[in-house]
Amino acid sequence: MRSLIKPISMIIALCCAMTVQADTVSELEQLINKWLKIENQNNKLNTHWLEQKSSMEQTLTLLDAEQQQLSELNQRRKKHQRAYSKTRTACY
Repeated sequence: MRSLIKPISMIIALCCAMTVQADTVSELEQLINKWLKIENQNNKLNTHWLEQKSSMEQTLTLLDAEQQQLSELNQRRKKHQRAYSKTRTACY
């Protein structure tokens, strides 16, 4: 009987070690899959941000050009208004 206890306890220990190792491998696979999903999400967010950045830069360029045109238009309006005021004053 004693001769069977040692081999049986070795088999039990080996099975326990294999179960622990299987759990560890399973947990490791789950962690790797989570990490890969996070990396994928990160890449998608970066791509989306770069697309938005490009679009916003184009919008900013257009708004700057529009502001410049409006400033020039306003300066011409002021100039014409002063000239009209001088002409009007000269007529009276």
